[in-house]
Amino acid sequence: MKLDIVKFTSQTENWYQHLKSERRRKEEDSIETWEELKNVMRRRSEAKGKFVVAKRMEAESSNTKKNEASKEVMEKSSSIVGSAKGLDT
Repeated sequence: MKLDIVKFTSQTENWYQHLKSERRRKEEDSIETWEELKNVMRRRSEAKGKFVVAKRMEAESSNTKKNEASKEVMEKSSSIVGSAKGLDT
């Protein structure tokens, strides 16, 4: 009979212990098979990926706003300088 043993890294071990305690608290069935564990881990990584994408989009949006504000300041500065030059003559 073939037996596979899985050992988690410390971060994953902490996550798994938390998962088990949450499932007990919610009175959900414990994870019994490798397939169940893979599905739970897949859902976790998909949710994590969505969070990272959302944060990345938020950062890009913030940078876009900063760039637009900088352009607006430059345009207003140019128009003020242009108006001041017209007063010199």
